[in-house]
Amino acid sequence: MKIQISNLFKLIAIVLILQGCDDECSDVDPFQPLPIRFEIVNESGEDLVSGPNPRYSVDSIQLIDTDKTSQIIYSREYNEILKGILFQADCAINNSGSSQLYLHLNQNDTDTLLVSYQKNESKCFTTYSYTYFSFNGKELLRSAETGAITLVK
Repeated sequence: MKIQISNLFKLIAIVLILQGCDDECSDVDPFQPLPIRFEIVNESGEDLVSGPNPRYSVDSIQLIDTDKTSQIIYSREYNEILKGILFQADCAINNSGSSQLYLHLNQNDTDTLLVSYQKNESKCFTTYSYTYFSFNGKELLRSAETGAITLVK
């Protein structure tokens, strides 16, 4: 009986070791791409959401994904570098590689944000990275410092 129990423990140990070897991805954290980060400013670069006389209310601003018809902003916070409100959002990923979003600033002011992304596949996981932004038909680039796009109203 001692020999059988000893062999059983050895067999269990070998199986556990082999399972650990098969799962190369168990210790790998997937790269999380930056969310859609944006600020809303006037032609002079002044924030239109914070300050003593804001043009828009931070709580009324919504970004709507037309595929899901839901609000997709998950964070609104003051950013020292931008000296204004930084919004963070993520859109639904679809097979076309782009999403059209509607930015509702108030009841009378809605704009269009087009976002393109690419699929990045590895052995362990799949991620998506944003590759292109346009706001009301004008291409936007992310800030190297903050990763945000600037929406000029």
